[in-house]
Amino acid sequence: MALFVQIGATRDGLDPYLHAARAHAMQAVLIETPDYIRLRRALGRQEFDITLAVEHPAHEDEVVAALEQLPDIPSIILAGFERYIYNVYRIAHRLHIPPCDEKTHFAPPDKAMQRTMLTRKHIPIQQPGYITLEHGMLTEQELASLAYPVVVKPVDGGGGLGIFLAYNFAEVKAALARLHATANYDGEAFSGVIIEEYIRGTEYSIQGVAHDGRSQILALCKKVILIEPIEAENQITLYSFREAGHLASAGDQADAATQQFSQACVDAFGYRNGPFHIDMIETSDGYAFLEMGFRLSGNGLAKLVRLVSGYDWGEEVFSIFTGVRAAPPLQIDKALRFGGQITATSQKALDTAHQLQEQGYAIEIDLFPSVSAPVATRSLEADLSRHLGTRGRIIVRASSMEEVERILERCSS
Repeated sequence: MALFVQIGATRDGLDPYLHAARAHAMQAVLIETPDYIRLRRALGRQEFDITLAVEHPAHEDEVVAALEQLPDIPSIILAGFERYIYNVYRIAHRLHIPPCDEKTHFAPPDKAMQRTMLTRKHIPIQQPGYITLEHGMLTEQELASLAYPVVVKPVDGGGGLGIFLAYNFAEVKAALARLHATANYDGEAFSGVIIEEYIRGTEYSIQGVAHDGRSQILALCKKVILIEPIEAENQITLYSFREAGHLASAGDQADAATQQFSQACVDAFGYRNGPFHIDMIETSDGYAFLEMGFRLSGNGLAKLVRLVSGYDWGEEVFSIFTGVRAAPPLQIDKALRFGGQITATSQKALDTAHQLQEQGYAIEIDLFPSVSAPVATRSLEADLSRHLGTRGRIIVRASSMEEVERILERCSS
C-alpha cells in the first residue's frame, strides 16, 4: 500500500489530507512532537494509520530517521501545519517525491524572503514598507524609513503567533522582547523578524491550488480580524491580532482583479503545483500583498471552502500529485452559495446559534472538546496560547454575503 506522510498535525480539528489519503487507498502517517501527539489524543482527534513521534519535526535528519521505520518510501509528503512546510520540501527533494518539482526545485520562501523577492524582481504587486532583522538589536534610526504604526512578526511563525502592532519605537522594542521570549511551535526559536508598515483596509485571503503553474481560486474570504490589547513590560501596552471569522464565496465568483492578483503571486514565487493561501489587504489602490502560504489554511477553512465551492481542498491537492481523482467536486446548493464562520468564545454565542438553527437558518455548530490543561512544556507553549480555550465554531450558509454577515453578527453580539 502506498504511503502518505504528513508532518505536523492540523490545529483546527479537521484532517483533510487524512481523508484524501484514505480515498486514494493510501496508508496515512503523521509525524509530530511527543507532547502534541498526547494533546491531540486528549482532544479526541482522528488517528492516522501510523503516528511517529519526533522531538523536532522541523529538523530534516530527525524526520528522515523516523521515515526509515516505514516499510517503503512515501509517495507524497505534505505539511499539516505551517511550521513544517520548509522541512517538507527539503525532505521531498531528498527523496524525489511530491511536492518536489524536479524542474524548478521550488523551496517555499519565508515571509521576509517573499518581500525581498517581490522587491528584487520588481514585481508590480503592492506591499508595505519593511525591514528584516536577523539579530535582536535595533536602533530608532533603522526604523526611520517606516511610518507608524508597524507590525512586528516572525518570518517563520504561523497561526498568528508572535505578531504585534506597535505605534512607537518603545512599543517596537517591547514587541521584540516579547517575541524573543516566545517559542515557536515545537519549542524552537524563530529564525528572524520582519517589521513592516501596517496597512489599513479590509483583509482578505485566497484559498487555492496551483497546477502546472496555473492558479485556481477555490474560495475568497473576507476576514474578521480583532486587534486586542496585551500588557508588556514597563507599563507598555501592545496589540495582537486574532482571526475571529471569515465570510466566504466560491472562487468562480472572484473578479478579474482577484484572479490576476492570485496568478501574479503564483508566478512571482515560481510555485508550480500544490495548495496555497494568499493574505492581502484591499486598499484604494487595489490589493496589497501580506504573505503567501504554500499549504492548506487552518482555522476551519478547509470545511468552509467545501461548503461554498464544492471542492474538497485536500482531494484537489492529492489529485494534482497522483494524477488520479478519487472524488469529484460536490454540487452545492445555489440557494446557499455564500458562507461564513466565527470562533465562539462564549456559551452565549453558542446558545444564540442554536436558537437560530431551530428557527430554520442554515447553521452548523462544531463544538470543541474541553481538556484538562496539559503540562506547559516549551513545545506546547504556542499551542496553549493560540489554539486552545475557545468553545467551538459557528458556520453559516445563506443566499447572500449580507445575510451571512447579519447572522454571524447576531451570534457574536
